[in-house]
Amino acid sequence: MAGAIPDSMIQKTLDDAGMTTVTPAIAKTTRAIAWTALNADLQAGGWAHPRLQAAAVAAPGTDQTTPTVVDVTTIWAATDPAGELVDRQSSTVRLTLTSGKWSVDRIT
Repeated sequence: MAGAIPDSMIQKTLDDAGMTTVTPAIAKTTRAIAWTALNADLQAGGWAHPRLQAAAVAAPGTDQTTPTVVDVTTIWAATDPAGELVDRQSSTVRLTLTSGKWSVDRIT
């Protein structure tokens, strides 16, 4: 995809592809946690004005209703340390559920 594409269209593409495989409640919670972590990571690396464009949440195992591990695939935009606006960047945040609390395992 080239040119200006609304964030809603990027999200619709992920949704139509069936990339979110967990329940809506798990997706909402883990998406928020993942974006908070990624946003902080980007800003610590010198990126400015990070914006989440779209996200999908999938459990890598067979348990999609009560997973203990999820991968949150994010599509984001930001201004890089050189001052150039970039968009449609992809990162994955792996979260693990321990004692009822989601925590960040890694960001790639």
